[in-house]
Amino acid sequence: MLRPHAPVWRALAGHVRWTAVCKTTPHMETPSTDAPSTIARAIMKEYTKPSFYGRDLPSFLVDLRTEEGRKRLVRTLGAGTAVPYLSLASTFHTQSEPAYCGLATLAIVLNALQVDPQRVWKTPWRWYAEELLECCSPLMAVKQRGITLLDFSCLARCNGCKIVTTYAERGSDDEYQKLRDCVARVCTGSPPDHPVPPERAWLPQKHLVVSFSRKALQQTGSGHFSPIAAYDPESDSVLVMDTARFKYPPYWAPLRRIYEAMLPLDPDTSKPRGWAELWWSPDSHDIRACCKRLGNNPMAMAAPRRNAHDPPPDE
Repeated sequence: MLRPHAPVWRALAGHVRWTAVCKTTPHMETPSTDAPSTIARAIMKEYTKPSFYGRDLPSFLVDLRTEEGRKRLVRTLGAGTAVPYLSLASTFHTQSEPAYCGLATLAIVLNALQVDPQRVWKTPWRWYAEELLECCSPLMAVKQRGITLLDFSCLARCNGCKIVTTYAERGSDDEYQKLRDCVARVCTGSPPDHPVPPERAWLPQKHLVVSFSRKALQQTGSGHFSPIAAYDPESDSVLVMDTARFKYPPYWAPLRRIYEAMLPLDPDTSKPRGWAELWWSPDSHDIRACCKRLGNNPMAMAAPRRNAHDPPPDE
């Protein structure tokens, strides 16, 4: 059993002190000393729940920190198929809530694209974090249910990003080829279709985000979002920068397995999951508008979970 945290000891100490006062003060009933108080028992129960320190990756996923994982990274950096990696690594952070994978992923990508949020994060700095991505739905609702791929697209547009979203399709080689083309385009840094200001010319111009079922990758949890940082043609695998670093490290996953993990239906939408290609362009500021003001708010009403006992999206 884990050692209880300080609040537990304080509660128990308070119970002991109160018992001592009762014993030395006339007309005061002495509580039972055979067991902790109800409050202390409740605290003890909360702090002794099962907890976890990370999870093991299934054998077909390659931890970036292993010798093979490092070889693939070096190989892709040398071959020019890891263009997004350095930008994502420089802005990467761990999601702050179990259901915040979508918000964390979008914040990482917006910062990697150097999109100015035009509002203060921590005085005096403007920087994207999950708490700034509340224009479409209250954070408390997202904390309970996470977000869908449609919600992700809405948030990206509301924060000055252009995005193309594609849903996986079972039995469709054409859709799988679209994903392969997108991976190649983003990971090799193909020139965009719009002019790029000189001060942005050195940046990766596009980023790729995948939305998939963790269970289909033999991981714990349900739906998940993460950015893609590199593609290794030799192993036909992509580098998934998992935002739940408390659970899984960055890992290489076979591209076909990632696509197959998009196919299970999302219970909130009854549709497969998919991927999103994001970029900034000179006219991005023209679409910076909250969807509430536009009267187009797919996240305005948080859809109830299908089963009240279902775990949070990424627990």
